[in-house]
Amino acid sequence: MKQPVIYIFLFFILSSCTEKIELDLDNTTPEIIIEGSISNYFDNHRVTITKSQDYYNFNLPEAVENAEVQIISQQDTFNLIEVGEGVYITGNIRGIPGNTYSLVVNTENHIFFAQSTMPPEPVIDSIKFEPNEDEPDVFDVLLYTQEPPEDNYYYWGLMKDRYPITTSLGKLRFANDDLINGNYLSGLIVHAIEAEPGSRVTLIMASIPGDYFNYCLSILKETKYSDSPFEPAPSNPETNIKGGAFGFFHAYSETRKTRIVRSIN
Repeated sequence: MKQPVIYIFLFFILSSCTEKIELDLDNTTPEIIIEGSISNYFDNHRVTITKSQDYYNFNLPEAVENAEVQIISQQDTFNLIEVGEGVYITGNIRGIPGNTYSLVVNTENHIFFAQSTMPPEPVIDSIKFEPNEDEPDVFDVLLYTQEPPEDNYYYWGLMKDRYPITTSLGKLRFANDDLINGNYLSGLIVHAIEAEPGSRVTLIMASIPGDYFNYCLSILKETKYSDSPFEPAPSNPETNIKGGAFGFFHAYSETRKTRIVRSIN
């Protein structure tokens, strides 16, 4: 029997980016896929709703239209506006670290629900660039900051000359703080970038929930880090969407630091 494939579209505040995820399902019945997020930056935060499709179907996933979508916090209820192709946006708002946000989706006579608490905003004291030892056109990005004593989970992204360059899940760098918890990070290499002296580079540091961290790693394990024909069949990434859908909803906080690349720091 043909196995369907689910296309999950992961959206980040730094850019829109996509990953194709093949999930091992028991039937070919289309499944609802919900991906959404809210952050501490003013933005049109979005939720995408699509359907899974057969492995041999190379068209774009079917968009789910005319859904009722809300993001609810302790203080506010945001009714998202459909802007086409299964994409729903909040309007220009920002979340508050420490608040818990609930996503409610009503579509096709089903209600789906997810909840996520926004972690504290991370802090960047400064960043620095050093030439990579192996690649002459690449600079390592070094981070200087005090890491909090609580358990934390991060990803780091990059912009160059105000344009995002980490435009897919596989280009972000993920880490937990198991080895650095509570320490001052004095020049920790968190990313690398191909750049020329004079380039304006922005490091984006995001604090993400632990369950979303594990979700991203499970997707990367099944896609970027798995290319052997002897690997076991892919497993379904664990979702926090209640009601029978796949995907994930998460609240995250981020901070940014920009510096000009110099030939000598």
